[in-house]
Amino acid sequence: MSDMKTRLAEDLALRNAAKRLVKKDLHNLRSDVEDRGVAARVAVRMQEGAEGLMDDGKQFARENPSQLGAGIALGASLLVGWLFRDQLSELIERHWHHVEELTEKVTSGDG
Repeated sequence: MSDMKTRLAEDLALRNAAKRLVKKDLHNLRSDVEDRGVAARVAVRMQEGAEGLMDDGKQFARENPSQLGAGIALGASLLVGWLFRDQLSELIERHWHHVEELTEKVTSGDG
């Protein structure tokens, strides 16, 4: 019976030690939440996400330089086309009658 009482006392001591650890962890967690608000936590998470995205972008650029170059060239050509869209449309309008004449010749068989 004394063996059982000794074991029970040891188990009770372990339980009390575990309970103290849990209470201490909860106290630390609550004080941490009070120290840093929700907005600060969100900002930290967003910063970590942005850093991860930047690292992924760098890795993609190192592994796929040709795709990156093609994307840059396409973007640059689209930007130039958009910047000069008025001049390009005027040029197309001025020379459109030549296209119509060629189309008429081909379809009528006079060509």
